[in-house]
Amino acid sequence: MISRKGQVWIMDVTVSLILFSAAAIIAFNILLNTFSSNTSFGELKKDAIKISEYLLAEGTPADWDETTIIRPGLATLGRINESKVTLGMNMTNASYEAMKPRLQTLHDFLVVFEGSDGDLIEFGDFCTFGSPDVDVNYTLTPSLDCHYLNFTSTVYDDLVVINRFAVYDSSIVRMVVYVWG
Repeated sequence: MISRKGQVWIMDVTVSLILFSAAAIIAFNILLNTFSSNTSFGELKKDAIKISEYLLAEGTPADWDETTIIRPGLATLGRINESKVTLGMNMTNASYEAMKPRLQTLHDFLVVFEGSDGDLIEFGDFCTFGSPDVDVNYTLTPSLDCHYLNFTSTVYDDLVVINRFAVYDSSIVRMVVYVWG
């Protein structure tokens, strides 16, 4: 009498090997797709962190103006400098595309400062530092009064928001950096 147990065992090993290979290929594809789709988000996050660090520094040179600016910074001695913020907002409003390389980013960005009540802080005639494509809800009575941002008209796939705290006018304010692509 011939025993056929060896044939069943080989068949089990073959089916198991095929199933294991299929599972390994599927897992590899899932991991590969996960990492490739998060690349843009990771780049946006790095840019947002970089922009926030640059802007909370003094800038290059420390006493920069429209003609000497290499990299903008909005602080002096660790505190938000109102004249630097106003100058930066004016420059960004005049030429947003010229400000992007100074902050070493290819992505769109917007920076605002919020008070403890959550309203945007106005500097001169502006509330934002960055993209002119984002709508700001504001009133002009009796002067400029910014309330909140409206991103509904802005097209983006990913949006990164970084919150940093800073000192301005003897109080703690929140600098919010938005970067999208």
